[in-house]
Amino acid sequence: MPCVRTVSRGRLRSRLRGRLQGLLRGRLQDSLHHWLRGADAGSGTVAGVMLILLVAVMLSVVAAAGNLLVCQTRARSAADLAALSAAVALRDGVDDPCGVASTVVFSFAREFAGSGLGSGDAMRLDDCVIDGEDMQVIVAVATQVPFAPHVERSSRAGPVECA
Repeated sequence: MPCVRTVSRGRLRSRLRGRLQGLLRGRLQDSLHHWLRGADAGSGTVAGVMLILLVAVMLSVVAAAGNLLVCQTRARSAADLAALSAAVALRDGVDDPCGVASTVVFSFAREFAGSGLGSGDAMRLDDCVIDGEDMQVIVAVATQVPFAPHVERSSRAGPVECA
């Protein structure tokens, strides 16, 4: 007679359950690992693109700020020169000192256009006021920044009273 091994139902169930859980756990781990590994594909590219976009935005902000600073300096210089010229013209008795200021601003703008630093129409005399013996001018300079199309600077010039 052959040797028959008998196994209790409880033991058989636990063995089958253990093997089934092992197979399922292995397959589940393999499929989960495969799914997660597939999720990482391309994430380095996305991170690299985001980094490049961040650097591009930062450089654009720095360039816009630099352009604004240059235009403010240019407007301040033109306003000072125009106010001084108009004040001297007023002292010398010229009929239209604001015309002198306008000519100075136009020449200043043409000089910058000739040097390649801007266009000739990028600078204009916005206001010119005679206040007693003083001259006050406001000069506007166009920028290349979309949210600030121009900057304005004012200057005042005239004789100083001696004590």
